Amino acid sequence: SKTKENKSTVAGATSNLVNAIIGAGIVGIPYAIKECGLVAGIILVVLCAILTEKSLRVLVDTAKHVDVPSYETLFESTYGSAGFYFISVNMLIMAYGG
Repeated sequence: SKTKENKSTVAGATSNLVNAIIGAGIVGIPYAIKECGLVAGIILVVLCAILTEKSLRVLVDTAKHVDVPSYETLFESTYGSAGFYFISVNMLIMAYGG
């Protein structure tokens, strides 16, 4: 007899991915704030948010300027095929626990 294979839904897979990404940060932030103090911790969290937003805007604006659709192709347009493979391998490592 055939056994029905249980498969995850797109919503379930998305929830697991978001949980994996956000989970580590949520666990680490309270410890970091405890170690540096409440005021400094809040300032550093806000500073990190501002710097992250700024770096993402620079990446998006640069990608639009050179007319490339993805992060990997942005690296390829800057560093050639070596850049494409370098960033692809690094993204793979980060995605699987690097």
